[in-house]
Amino acid sequence: MPRPLPAPRGKLGPALLQRINELGITFKDVSDTTDRSINHVRNVVLGVSCPSDEMLERISELLKLDLERLKDLRAEDMLLQSPFGQRLQSARLEIPKSLLDLAPVWDNLDDVDRRRAAAVIQALADTAAREKKQSNG
Repeated sequence: MPRPLPAPRGKLGPALLQRINELGITFKDVSDTTDRSINHVRNVVLGVSCPSDEMLERISELLKLDLERLKDLRAEDMLLQSPFGQRLQSARLEIPKSLLDLAPVWDNLDDVDRRRAAAVIQALADTAAREKKQSNG
């Protein structure tokens, strides 16, 4: 009997797992379709690994899910795992779509640009938190 899966992290993993369960598809089916190992598929579903564009396209076709929605969920997961995404979460702010678009390029930034981006995001988060406090106060 297979071990139960731990709860998936992020947004993409739970969406994939729910659809896999709805369709009665196995990780092996996804593995065969994506030409990736079952372990890699499992890690993607659990939110431990990030799928490539090609893998996401194949998953989208197999599960009959909107590719752009899956890309948005992946981008949000990537952002939330970054330092400035964690700052947004700690401020309990909604993450705007425009910010999600930055997630795929985060790894291409050098340390100086990452610190600059994080400072800008922190300033935005601080401003939004102050405005929220003023409107509630």
